[in-house]
Amino acid sequence: MDEKTTNLTCQSGFLILEKQQAFFTLNLRYPKGITFEKILFQLEKAAKKNQFLLKTDFHYPIMYINPNSELITTLVNIYQKHTHDFLTAPLCSGGRTYAKCAPNLVPFGPVFPNQKSLAHQVDESISIDQLITLTAIYTEVLYLLSR
Repeated sequence: MDEKTTNLTCQSGFLILEKQQAFFTLNLRYPKGITFEKILFQLEKAAKKNQFLLKTDFHYPIMYINPNSELITTLVNIYQKHTHDFLTAPLCSGGRTYAKCAPNLVPFGPVFPNQKSLAHQVDESISIDQLITLTAIYTEVLYLLSR
């Protein structure tokens, strides 16, 4: 397993009881170094043992870009230039993201150090100063990466 992508997590999203049957979904996030096929094999084995039918609706492969890649170092350098924050390391998250829709994309921002994250929460917001800083960062990122 890979220490940067952490452990496998599994969350059951829905449980439906209907006509003597139970249906449930699993949302799996797995680390680099483990294949989906290996996980699926173990799930199929457990399902068969417990008389469950296992069906895979969709699978998104793990998204991992080397932190030393040109893309990540460019993002970090521009962030540091505009924020003077040289202590915060890039974060590797297991969350779903728009960046899985195409190759060479990564989620980037906008929570600053010591700022409470309000992403996907009631009253999600940022300050005007943060918006101005983010606009400068994103403008430079888009300019440099498009060259």
